[in-house]
Amino acid sequence: MFVQGGVGGLLCGVASWCAFHAPATKVVSVEPTSAACLLASGRAGRPTAVAGPLTTTMAGLRNREVSPLAFDAVRNTVSAYLAIDDQWAHDAMRALAHPAPDEPAVAAGASGAAALGGLLAVCRDREMTRVRAALGLGPDARVLVLVSEGVTDPDLWNAVMSVR
Repeated sequence: MFVQGGVGGLLCGVASWCAFHAPATKVVSVEPTSAACLLASGRAGRPTAVAGPLTTTMAGLRNREVSPLAFDAVRNTVSAYLAIDDQWAHDAMRALAHPAPDEPAVAAGASGAAALGGLLAVCRDREMTRVRAALGLGPDARVLVLVSEGVTDPDLWNAVMSVR
């Protein structure tokens, strides 16, 4: 299950539910590269702030620090912390807006599409081969991604949709 990271609230809810009801589920946190506070915290084993500019179009995930309570709750249940570039979220926005035939279209913003962007990165980026294997993402894998918001920035939406 791929879920947006942010400060960890949504991730905490999903990971906690999975821990009790579906413990075999691998939960993957996805956040922007420039705001990867969950990834930094996972590496450090404690809440850790990130430095530098928070330059990302994933505005809802543009966070410097995690919630200490949320991080404490998820640190032993999250299988992987991913940081993705905006381009992956934009690719996910386009994929959701232009689905396969007989599938519904979804208008999602960059933050909302981030979980799918994380899945696309893991499956398509050659540097993610080990991550893909560790998560068991082969041809028969079943994956759930959360889409957490609609279009919150119409100008970004139009710019992303104009690229094919």
